[in-house]
Amino acid sequence: YRKSKRNTAMEFSFDVNVLFRQKITRIVGGKLPRRQDEAVADTQHKFATVIDEMGIASAMAQGLRVPITTFQKLQSSNQVLYVLKDGSGKGAVVGILKVGHKKLFLADPSGVQHEVEPLCVLDFYVHESRQRGGCGNRLFEAMMQMENVKPSETAIDRPSSKFLGFLKKHYNLHSFVKQANNFVVFDQFFLTCIDTGPGHRRLSLGQSPPDYGSPSHHNKLWKKYSAPFGEQEVVHSLGSPGTGSCSSK
Repeated sequence: YRKSKRNTAMEFSFDVNVLFRQKITRIVGGKLPRRQDEAVADTQHKFATVIDEMGIASAMAQGLRVPITTFQKLQSSNQVLYVLKDGSGKGAVVGILKVGHKKLFLADPSGVQHEVEPLCVLDFYVHESRQRGGCGNRLFEAMMQMENVKPSETAIDRPSSKFLGFLKKHYNLHSFVKQANNFVVFDQFFLTCIDTGPGHRRLSLGQSPPDYGSPSHHNKLWKKYSAPFGEQEVVHSLGSPGTGSCSSK
């Protein structure tokens, strides 16, 4: 199913553009079908192939033994996966970004522990051939827009030095406290996200993201469509159907 070349994004033998119809697609894991209906079995297998192969590529790039992102893990969670594609020809997958809320105990710069439940960046990968071309920034910006969050308001699971450099370059984030759980939160997190009132235990910004399906947002940010394999939320404000370079500036 897969073919990955050094000078291309992740290509597959099937048409990626049929699965992902726009430049960036938002997939909620808990909404993926669990049953093996004959009508969607082939499409489900293709979805699983794309997600699993990108998860493997991400793990290899980070030096991990086991992929963080798999179709099965995503399907059994409420985590959100953003998929960036190149729509040329049969299409190719350029990158993935997975996020989800997690309950964490975090120490602020003064050593005080806080119980919080922020949006966490769990996996972030751009194909080696498309790095340094604006693709990662475009994917990250789409996630922040859709989840209504700033980069300083997220917790990042085991970021690589390359990812930390990305955040410093694009968002001027560089000062953080090392956490025992291997998450990274920057100092700004504790200035803007922690409710310091009596008895606080969790993030004051821990609500669900706004309903982007409302009429006021429908044409601005995303649309839903019925695909052969469940529903997808398609980020279409950042380009459609999406071909060529990622750089938007």
